Amino acid sequence: MVGPTTFGYQNLGFASGGAVAAGSLELIAEASFSGTANVQIQDIKEDLYDVHFFHVEFTGEHQGQTVFLDMSVDGGSSYITDDFMYAKKRINTDSSGTLLGSADLYGIVLYQSVDNNNGALAQGYIYHAGDSSKHTFYSGQSYGREGGDDGDFTYEQGGGVRPAADVVNCIRFYPHTGNMAGKYKIFGVKKAWV
Repeated sequence: MVGPTTFGYQNLGFASGGAVAAGSLELIAEASFSGTANVQIQDIKEDLYDVHFFHVEFTGEHQGQTVFLDMSVDGGSSYITDDFMYAKKRINTDSSGTLLGSADLYGIVLYQSVDNNNGALAQGYIYHAGDSSKHTFYSGQSYGREGGDDGDFTYEQGGGVRPAADVVNCIRFYPHTGNMAGKYKIFGVKKAWV
């Protein structure tokens, strides 16, 4: 679509020539997984994107599972597994709610005590992974059926931080127990100033 320049269409990425608009999502990686206790996403292209978006669908293999987000600064050879901070609100369909958080944990909680056998979803943004002068932040949300037999569903929303300034170049999702199955996509968010 070509629009008049007086209305700024070209500045919004609508110009002819297929330019990618700032803020658009560019797929970095996607995969399915099954029977694993560790889903690694290597090469998140932190040198190209300062904001990442991920979408993970968990489709089974365990009940009452808590899944964590962990980070690596050496391409996945090792993981930090310490000193993460997070805070979130958990709301159940039975109208109960809980505040969750920690100032020193081995990963950022994506969701807590969810029945993966009935499916669960986690989405989030990661900020400043490639900037060695800033902390790496996470903000996100998750949905799923609460572990146990009461049939309630749960929604969690919050954020976390790796409270050290370094370059994060690999992430992983891992449960506190058991294995996971599902699929993920991770995107880079196109910078406005590139």
